[in-house]
Amino acid sequence: MKTSEEIQQIIEQSSCEKRLSPQTSEEDKTKIIGYSKVSDLIKQKINEKNLQSIKLTMDKFVEFDQQQIEFINKLEDIYNMLNKESHKIQKNLLNITIARYHSNHLNFLLNAKLKYLSVVYSGNLIKQP
Repeated sequence: MKTSEEIQQIIEQSSCEKRLSPQTSEEDKTKIIGYSKVSDLIKQKINEKNLQSIKLTMDKFVEFDQQQIEFINKLEDIYNMLNKESHKIQKNLLNITIARYHSNHLNFLLNAKLKYLSVVYSGNLIKQP
């Protein structure tokens, strides 16, 4: 790998290529043109490495974004599952409260084993046959 000074010299020499005079020897012309080609190759390799680095960085960001999307989807699934369970619990508590309200027992226990009691939307028990 060439040092930065050597690269700078090559670049300077390649810029001299444009100022070749008729008095420049064929050997010097060949060297200058060769240096300019080497300079172009070096620039091309540097650009390829930079592009490769940029592509790797972008791939990492895309992968990270996909992981975040998957994580958010899992959180939404957990939220929906907990929300359904919460609605079941609220409904059961409402049934117990209604049963307590309509019970003649003063000490109706909250943890008493109850069968599901049907209620209408107004909260009144539906008479069982």
